[in-house]
Amino acid sequence: MLPPSSTDQPQFRKPRADLYTVLLLLSLLAVIVGCVFMYLEVQDYGFAKADWNAVATQCDTIIKDRPDYAEAYYIRGVAYAQMGEETKAAQDFAKAKELGYEEK
Repeated sequence: MLPPSSTDQPQFRKPRADLYTVLLLLSLLAVIVGCVFMYLEVQDYGFAKADWNAVATQCDTIIKDRPDYAEAYYIRGVAYAQMGEETKAAQDFAKAKELGYEEK
């Protein structure tokens, strides 16, 4: 019996990526990068964040009508803290505690 010749054995070689595969991978990469930029844009410009000035204004209205409503002081304090007005926030937190508000 003769040993098999090199022409009898199947030749395997790594297939090359064709143009469509490369374009598909580039498209997928572009979608991923686009999603990342959209996420960062939403975070940077605050589209997903509350309008803390409007929250504080609404709490002002509530407190004017009901000056003993502790939760309104607490929420306004949170709004002030988010806006960087630490002194006003501390005053509202103290008033909420004075009126009996307990943080949950």
